Amino acid sequence: MMSFARLLFVFLLTLLVVLIGVGIFLPDSVRVSRQATIQASAETIYSQIADLKQFQAWSPWANLAKNVTYTYEGPASGKGATQRWQITQGDEITTGYIEVTDAKTNQRVEMRMIFSDKQSGMMIFELEPTLQQSNNLIWTFETQFGWDLFSRYVGLFLDDMIGKNYERGLETLKQRAESL
Repeated sequence: MMSFARLLFVFLLTLLVVLIGVGIFLPDSVRVSRQATIQASAETIYSQIADLKQFQAWSPWANLAKNVTYTYEGPASGKGATQRWQITQGDEITTGYIEVTDAKTNQRVEMRMIFSDKQSGMMIFELEPTLQQSNNLIWTFETQFGWDLFSRYVGLFLDDMIGKNYERGLETLKQRAESL
C-alpha cells in the first residue's frame, strides 16, 4: 500500500512539473482575427462599431445572457465611449466593460475589454476599402497572459472558442450595414 501511495505521489508531482514546464513555454499572448467584406460605405460600418449602442445591436453576445443590465458612459461614440454590463445568475454576479480607447473615423476602432476585473483584452476593428465599393472589416482580439500558466493553456483553444462568435457577429453586422 505504501508503494502505491509513493508511486501516485511521484506521478502527480511529475505531472505537475511537466504542466508547469510546458506552460512556461506556451505563448504568453493570443490573437484571434476574422474578416468580412461588406457592401456598405465606411461611414455606415464605422457608425455600427464606434457607437457601443449600435455595437450591441449586432454583437454575437448580445442575446446570450439573461438578466443582463447595460449602462453607457462618456460620448455616444468614438474615443471614451464606454459600455458596462452586469449579469446576474442566481447568487453570482459577473461584471465587465468595453471602452473605446482609440478611433480613427471610418478607418479603425480600438476597444479595451475587462471581464470581472480579472481578464482583459483589446478588440480592434480595421476598415479597408476594396475596388468594388465595399469594405473589408477585420475584427481582431488580442490578449496578454503574462505568467498566468492556466490562461496560457486556455489560449491554445481561444481561436476555436471565440472565432465562431466573431464570424456570427460579422455576418449579423454585414446584414445590418447592407440594409441601411
